[in-house]
Amino acid sequence: MNKISSLFLVVFILFLSLSLSAQAQEINIDQSFSYDTVFRPFQGQIPVSSMKIDGEITLLSDSSLVRVVLIDDKGNHFLVYEAYPLLDTLNNFTIRGACDETCYLENITPDSIRIDVVDATIFIDKLIFTDQNIPEAIVLQAQSRILSDALKIRMMNTQLRKLHMYWRAGKNLIITKTFQEKEEMFGKKFNIFGFDYYAGGIFQFAHKRDLPPISTTYTASFDWRNRHSANTPDMPYYNPDGIGWITPLQDQTGHGCSNSCWDFAATHSIADYINIYCNNMLNYNLSEEEVVWCSSCGNCYVGNADCVLDWVASNGIHREDCCEPFHTTTPGINCSNIVKSNCQNLEKVYIGGMNNSSFGVEFQM
Repeated sequence: MNKISSLFLVVFILFLSLSLSAQAQEINIDQSFSYDTVFRPFQGQIPVSSMKIDGEITLLSDSSLVRVVLIDDKGNHFLVYEAYPLLDTLNNFTIRGACDETCYLENITPDSIRIDVVDATIFIDKLIFTDQNIPEAIVLQAQSRILSDALKIRMMNTQLRKLHMYWRAGKNLIITKTFQEKEEMFGKKFNIFGFDYYAGGIFQFAHKRDLPPISTTYTASFDWRNRHSANTPDMPYYNPDGIGWITPLQDQTGHGCSNSCWDFAATHSIADYINIYCNNMLNYNLSEEEVVWCSSCGNCYVGNADCVLDWVASNGIHREDCCEPFHTTTPGINCSNIVKSNCQNLEKVYIGGMNNSSFGVEFQM
């Protein structure tokens, strides 16, 4: 058995041995189960304050499940033990003194044991139970659950990393629920591959995904800031600013219109595309101010970058040196006079064909 599973058992055995002073009793089962089973090993109305099992588990596939459930005379369900591939690195292992929700009980009267099996087998050697009252059983069981869940989460994350899976286990609202509450959520004999411990990432139902290395002709990364030796001196496309084909960033704050990121993002994206489309670092400084006043795409508080692209495609946009500076406070400024009089007939930039393969840039006077 692996080190983490061994630690799990050792900690629980110590935990129980420090708390249980009553004499434990045993019921020999000595039987293997490879299918769903319900049996009644208890004789008479015996109050039980703790129940554990010894046995051996064999998991046969990535979707295997073994679960042992204690059912009391009132129909309440308590999880004694469960196993599935993410909870152990081995396919065959021994369990000793296993208990999940049954380490401490409030003197329940057991009725039966339910075995749930999916593509697996469980050999139960014996049941170990205590029929004497355990003070503060509820508190002790809550502490036991916290430890049990912590060890399960640790084991699952070890397995998830090993198997190159894209999610991680951790604390969530589901693990605070009892096993019976989980059955009400997911159904009897639920087999959700650890989803009840899901904490983040892309959840995958397929268990073991030990993927081979991927061989591809695609580049591992791509960044226009360093394409075509743009950061190498003496090269044709060298950009001394160190930002390659991307136009320089501008600060939108300090102008009384600080929530205009939608405007700057769109105009700079167009300017970047002009560099790439023309295969030349023209670094056009397009007028964000013209967009604010004329596009109807937003204001100094909120806006839509996609709208700006559509507007430039239809109306074109001037360079910033032809327009009032961002964000102008000159009285009487509006869309009709935002472009300086000496720039009215100067070059405007249009982008066209955005919805087809002929996407391009057009310069018009």
